[in-house]
Parts: sequence; structure tokens; C-alpha cells
Amino acid sequence: YNGIRNVIHVKNGNVNFYTRDCELHSPKNFRMTDQYKNEILSLNIDLNLEYIFDSELMAKQIGSKKEVVLYDVLTFEGKYLFGNPT
Repeated sequence: YNGIRNVIHVKNGNVNFYTRDCELHSPKNFRMTDQYKNEILSLNIDLNLEYIFDSELMAKQIGSKKEVVLYDVLTFEGKYLFGNPT
């Protein structure tokens, strides 16, 4: 597998995928589709609140369809969780 580190930002029903440098992915590396957006919005989350997920875009081969692998929740319901175990 080949992977690209990814940060997913969800706010008010909008979904954006960013690089580790907080920039939108270039179309050469990743194109946002309705399928990706709908997969994230299908999570059990309140679409009126803000969420940030640490993730990776994984592909079996370079150029093949990427799968989203979620690693961690950084912001949940607008609350930043990093460094806060409760």
C-alpha cells in the first residue's frame, strides 16, 4: 500500500481533505468525490458541529482508487481533544 497523510475537516455538513501541511490536496494526488464525502458524513456525528480527523489515503497501487483510513479524532463536537484524555 502507498499512503498520503490526510486531515479531514467536517463543519456544517461540509467535508474537506487536507495534507499534513493544512493545504488542500492537489488534483494530481487526490480528487474529492461525493462517495468520499458521503462516507465521512455517514459517521455518527452531528453535522452542525465541527470535527477534525487524522487519517491516511491508502492505495494498493499508485494511481488506483484511494481508501480512507481513520486514525484518530482530533476535534469532536467542536472540542479539541489533543492532549486531553477525558
